[in-house]
Amino acid sequence: MFQRIALVMDIECFSRLPTAAVSEISLVLMDLATGSIMGKETVFLNPFDQNGHIEESTKKWCLKNLPGVNLEKSFAVTESRTALDEFIKNVNSLITKHQLEKGKFRIYSRGSNFDLPIFQSLLSRESGKPHAMWDFRSEYCHRTVLEIAFSDEDLLKAEDKAIQLAELY
Repeated sequence: MFQRIALVMDIECFSRLPTAAVSEISLVLMDLATGSIMGKETVFLNPFDQNGHIEESTKKWCLKNLPGVNLEKSFAVTESRTALDEFIKNVNSLITKHQLEKGKFRIYSRGSNFDLPIFQSLLSRESGKPHAMWDFRSEYCHRTVLEIAFSDEDLLKAEDKAIQLAELY
């Protein structure tokens, strides 16, 4: 059954491993049927205070290609754990506000084996326990579902809109 309400997540990180240090997490709550944005949250984290993996080549790429203003915001964070706790609180409020039940909505990211495991690892490192914001069976790669749900032209528009929105916030 098609679930129209979804969370779309994008993470900027300094490694390709699940234990990557994270500099930014953006999450957009949207109605997939209409493309309307129901809410958004972004957190900037200092990648150097998380005990996360930093890959030198990825670090160089990030420093060269990520927007400077975002990196400045990340490096200005003095306590990533506090910022992450606030982000989780805000996302949980967003989920509650729209009366989304665990297991009744989906979360999409760029590959279900990249952003989401990195997010889970970050939460485990920072809090000592895995997250319980959604059921792991609700996690999907956005490319697969969009290919099934939309024509090629609509797929490109919807995919671009979802990812651009997640990257903007």
